[in-house]
Amino acid sequence: VSGWGQATVSGGASVSNVTLVSVNGTTPAFTALSGATISGATINSGITLNADPGVTFSGLITDSGTLSGGTLASGAKLDATTGSASDITVGKGATAFAQLGGDLRNTTVQAGGTLQGGQAGGYSGNTVVSSGATVIGGEIRGNTVLSNGASASELWMVSGGTLS
Repeated sequence: VSGWGQATVSGGASVSNVTLVSVNGTTPAFTALSGATISGATINSGITLNADPGVTFSGLITDSGTLSGGTLASGAKLDATTGSASDITVGKGATAFAQLGGDLRNTTVQAGGTLQGGQAGGYSGNTVVSSGATVIGGEIRGNTVLSNGASASELWMVSGGTLS
């Protein structure tokens, strides 16, 4: 999907294997409305995809730009290498991954979900890891709350980060 205007995935609609790019230096607006399903997507650098609550992502979401909102369904993987994501929910059986400057902000990880950080990837804002969820690696840049029964390992605390 490309252009200089706006592209919207309506509620109840489903798109697969979509690539979001800019054309001639313009930055179009990409939006997914509640009830939409996106199965496989590539968000290029400089591009933002705004997903309303109730938007479901499945498959591989490669994020070099910015993703805001939505829920990762079982089997989905968000790869925010050099990109960022905010206000997402990582559902049971799903994984959100950040490295090389990638940042996951205001993330909720449900039971059975996994949050993973590689080199120079981390978590900012308010991160909530539910009982039965897992967080592996990554930099704690904001406030991270581990619920009783959550699993955490190999975390790096950086300036301004808190873990409770």
